[in-house]
Amino acid sequence: MKIMICAAGSGGHIYPALRLAEEFSRGRPKAEVIFLSTRRAIEKLIFEKFDYPVFTVDFISPHSVRDGGYLKFLLKNLIFLLKFIIESVRVGKIVWQEQPDIVVGFGGIGSITAVIAATLLRIPTVIHEQNLVPGRANRFLSRFASKVSLGFAQSAAYFTRKDTEYTGNPLRPGLEAVDPLRARCMLGLSPDKFTVFVFGGSQGSEFINTAFSQGVQYIPEQLKGMMQVMHSTGCDDNSEIAEWYRQCAISAQIVSFCDDMSSAYSAADIVVSRAGAGTINEICFFGRPAVLIPYPYAQGHQVCNARYLQEQGAAYLIPQQRDSAREIGYLIARLIQDKPVLEAMSQKSRGLFEAEATPKLAALITALANESSTIR
Repeated sequence: MKIMICAAGSGGHIYPALRLAEEFSRGRPKAEVIFLSTRRAIEKLIFEKFDYPVFTVDFISPHSVRDGGYLKFLLKNLIFLLKFIIESVRVGKIVWQEQPDIVVGFGGIGSITAVIAATLLRIPTVIHEQNLVPGRANRFLSRFASKVSLGFAQSAAYFTRKDTEYTGNPLRPGLEAVDPLRARCMLGLSPDKFTVFVFGGSQGSEFINTAFSQGVQYIPEQLKGMMQVMHSTGCDDNSEIAEWYRQCAISAQIVSFCDDMSSAYSAADIVVSRAGAGTINEICFFGRPAVLIPYPYAQGHQVCNARYLQEQGAAYLIPQQRDSAREIGYLIARLIQDKPVLEAMSQKSRGLFEAEATPKLAALITALANESSTIR
């Protein structure tokens, strides 16, 4: 069985797809997995660590009026449209030449043309929606896809079709829980201090970097000595962030990219991050309380994800706004002193993780591919 998986745009799309590929490689030795992605730096950085064949296309993103005046807006989107047509033909050619038994879309612009091309070639398709509120692309593709798989059960209400299937979101490869004291030792952190893990997702977040490092100034002096920060910035120059921590006398480990996410999550008493579906899934796997600062754009997906965790009692939501730094500082100060609240949040968080997500999705794909091959 040959499976083509389409995933691009961010780690939130790609890492769950890689976990699914790993499930097929380990549990179904006769399965062949190939990937379709784009040529952005983030995709190259992630895929180069794995051995799967990757077909890349050169899609570019559409532009909004915010990117410049109307003339510039029209010109850039004309280029986008031409590029989209050219690359869509390439995607169709790849699907036709490779003749996969099934095409699985995890998100990214390439999923659109791959799923449509597969449909035209009478190849079964599955789209997997990771976010609570589906994006426009997956709502559109749900009209063509053979099956729609959901990371959140509540997402079913946003689709017109009634045969969606909840599987949960596959966890990225390689994550495992580590004893907190051992994790702190591995990261060079103090074993007995209240630990905050701060990061902005696979591509980093300048806003979170600034808001949190400046927000610690609002923590009372007597509490600053009780805490430490593990901060993964996603950028090369961390001098300004380090200076904020130094001025506030906060012990901090600052890295551009964290290579040991298992230890970072395990060491943390609380996580401060964006609210992408992949990040939410990881937080729940480790059962960590969270302060979520969702990315406010991209159709508001992250806001909805964060609001869901807040409603379940597993996280606090702080909107991205001018006074976020102050709000972060006050909240962290309160949580340092409220262990029962943190323990309750941890239990809620852990209870939201779907441990069988990957095998459930793999079984759905296998059954559909087998059914289709029988018919054909």
